Amino acid sequence: MIYVITVLLIAAVFYVGVPGIGALVVRARWRRFRKALVRSSFRPQLGYSELRKAEDAEGRIALRRFFGTLEAIQDGNRLWLRSGSLAVAADMENAYVYVMPPAAETIYGAEGEFPEEVPEVLPWSRLGGVSEGTKVFVSGVLAGDGGNPVLRSGWKDPLLVIFYDSADYELLARAVWCARHKNEYWNFLTPAALMAGLLACVIAAYALVPGVGVAARPAALLALSLAAVPILPVVPPGVVFFPGYRWAWRKGRLLRAQRDIVRLPTRYFKRSGVPIRHGQTVRLPNGEEYALEVGTPKELEARSAEPPDVRGRLVLSSSTETSARGHLFGVREGSGMRRSQDPMAELVLIADEPDYLADRCNSRARLFELAAVALLGLGIVINWLLAALLLDGLL
Repeated sequence: MIYVITVLLIAAVFYVGVPGIGALVVRARWRRFRKALVRSSFRPQLGYSELRKAEDAEGRIALRRFFGTLEAIQDGNRLWLRSGSLAVAADMENAYVYVMPPAAETIYGAEGEFPEEVPEVLPWSRLGGVSEGTKVFVSGVLAGDGGNPVLRSGWKDPLLVIFYDSADYELLARAVWCARHKNEYWNFLTPAALMAGLLACVIAAYALVPGVGVAARPAALLALSLAAVPILPVVPPGVVFFPGYRWAWRKGRLLRAQRDIVRLPTRYFKRSGVPIRHGQTVRLPNGEEYALEVGTPKELEARSAEPPDVRGRLVLSSSTETSARGHLFGVREGSGMRRSQDPMAELVLIADEPDYLADRCNSRARLFELAAVALLGLGIVINWLLAALLLDGLL
């Protein structure tokens, strides 16, 4: 029995434990990125007054964010950005760059229309040639450096740099949507762990048979059959469950992304401690009043000065959608609502109550992820049993 337990522990460590650690690492990494981007939306946009203060001072001035285009790269590590007549430098030493995937037409439409590509993450030193005029978002500590205003990393506030090609007001939602691993199990540790597990199982089988004879035969067969685990999901007959596993995991990822973006417009109210209710307003970093209006989705769309982004429809049935109480977030203009001058304060219509939709997305995402794991496990178990029977007959 001790030999069987040992073989099972080897398989569990290399096939589950090590990839699981990698999964936690990559999920936490993207969660930190999304949180850093959301935190940056509470910071004022960089303006002329801060630049003048930075020119006359040394050291830290404030946390600021800046939307601009690439103008020049100086001395390898200094990135010069421009927005209109406003120019600022970013100190890129030891910084990482996030490169957004190409903008799709929409990220809120029917299933399948959202971008699945994950942003590319590169150290600044490894980034290839970047053309002048590329859109760049930077958030960090504004400081004076020899009379020059520079955005740089702080002790608790690493410089956040994103290269993108979408409209400025789409960046926040698009990044929050895309910035998550496609499949956390398949991460930077998984290939090496699977190969190590395969070799460990083969070595265990080789060591067991001659050493302890017939008593170790079940453990040796178990080890040999477990050595085939890395390829079992994609061979018949268990492979019939693999497409279902991929679909269910993709659906779970979609729902987690939607959960995060339907929560975005409520962040200003929750941070300020203001109750989220009809007619409530909260002040944005640029001084504008961000408001909430509640009504039917059709009424709210008609009241918008421009078409709002619409979210929440993927988790609503057609019958529920017509009677849902929509929530419209934006800046009041007369009797309607318009988009804020702050690109991160969206004009958005949530097709139902945001927290309800977020909770529903979260619970459904967990169900789909559990279903994906069950389908993958079922295919592996079926193939493993067949492999064990085949090996028992051959040996």
